[in-house]
Amino acid sequence: MPGLHELFRRIRESAALEIETLARLLDLSVDEVAAAETAGLPEPALVDRYARLFGLSVPALLRGEANDGPAAVLFRSMRNMDGGLSALAEVKAHRVLGEFLQCVHHASELHEALAQPRRSAFEWPAPEALPGTRDGASIVQQAEQLALEVRRRLGLVANRPIASALELVRGSLGIDVFFVDVDTLTPDIDGASALHPSPAILVNLLGGPRLWWRTRMTLMHELCHLLFDRASFGANSRGFVLFSPDMHARRHNHWQLVERFDDLERRANAFAAFMLAPTAGIRDVVGADAPGPEHVQHICNVFGVGRTVAINRVQNVLGLSHVARQTLEEQCKRQVIARDGGPDEVGPEAIGFAPPWFVGLVDEGLRSEAIDRIDARRYLGLGLAEPLGSDPPVRPRWRDAEDRAVLHVMHHAGVGIVFSAGVQELSDGSFEVQIARRLADGEDIRLGPVEVTRGLEIRPIRWLSS
Repeated sequence: MPGLHELFRRIRESAALEIETLARLLDLSVDEVAAAETAGLPEPALVDRYARLFGLSVPALLRGEANDGPAAVLFRSMRNMDGGLSALAEVKAHRVLGEFLQCVHHASELHEALAQPRRSAFEWPAPEALPGTRDGASIVQQAEQLALEVRRRLGLVANRPIASALELVRGSLGIDVFFVDVDTLTPDIDGASALHPSPAILVNLLGGPRLWWRTRMTLMHELCHLLFDRASFGANSRGFVLFSPDMHARRHNHWQLVERFDDLERRANAFAAFMLAPTAGIRDVVGADAPGPEHVQHICNVFGVGRTVAINRVQNVLGLSHVARQTLEEQCKRQVIARDGGPDEVGPEAIGFAPPWFVGLVDEGLRSEAIDRIDARRYLGLGLAEPLGSDPPVRPRWRDAEDRAVLHVMHHAGVGIVFSAGVQELSDGSFEVQIARRLADGEDIRLGPVEVTRGLEIRPIRWLSS
């Protein structure tokens, strides 16, 4: 075990985290983190918790890949920000980002096992530095040039809409896409993107999955980060991961991840608008007429963008004054735009970290014997006691809970050998395990109950400290 203790210490140091900060991110006590780095036998659940936080599979964590991995680089970049990691931990965003990165790792392993490496036929351009000036107009001009170049490389007609942004990202570019909602990820974050070990995007469905025009903008926004901002954390693109705060969080100066992060976000927003509603297409819609609400409606419907983006594009293309823009906004407020059934509307089954395409990879891996059933359960987050499709559970889940409780007490209480004196399943699906110990004279004494969640986490045990 000395090697494992050293691994835990190096992981923390590589992320430039104090023990107190790491303990908060792991939702552990400082003593538990210190013990993991010095003594005792780390429990499998602790290793898994580290793996989730640093966005890796357990084998990858044990191989030492956390040291220069995306999560470690992100934590290092945030360590000097005012309230950076604390604010992230407060809204539990680090857990979701870690799970996203872990699923990216799992998906990459599956693609590799199935001989489906995520290398797109699209020749990705080199990272593009921001203009030397902080002038907003220069950044927007650059964003348009980048969007035109990407459209050209993808063979998209300059004035035509993108039928499906999701198909473009996933099908043409080979980028894996995950969706979550605000029940999982704070609404302060619109999305995230990562490059290693394969490119992937996370979309937070703010406002719900029916706001498909917002989903399209987030996909294009994160695509800009992947294509042009991958040198933001230095020369090693393996450590690339960015998450995009929403407008409110940006205005309050939350999470300035890298130098000139606001400018990167501004460029990504403009790139997304130019990709979805190109200038040539806007000119075709408006023509020589003075722009009115009917033009805005047409732009929304044809190019699959929201009303604000449509008005922004009209102002940008036609050079509307501030007053003319305000007038157009007022006219459009009374307008109802039919939005149901859009090309990138996300179904409820696609939300979460086991979407149909991911489950399909696991099924294909099983059928081709590229992975075994233990790997499949690991990828799907299932325990040995949970069924895998039609596969029966290896053993009842209460047995896993029983073992978990006994090992936890033996590890933390220092009372010698203990055993389970009975298990009761509670109404919420958790288990209450009665722990007992046999004395030298053969008498059994009850130490007390241990509650184990369905996820095999131990809930606080008051009697251990008494």
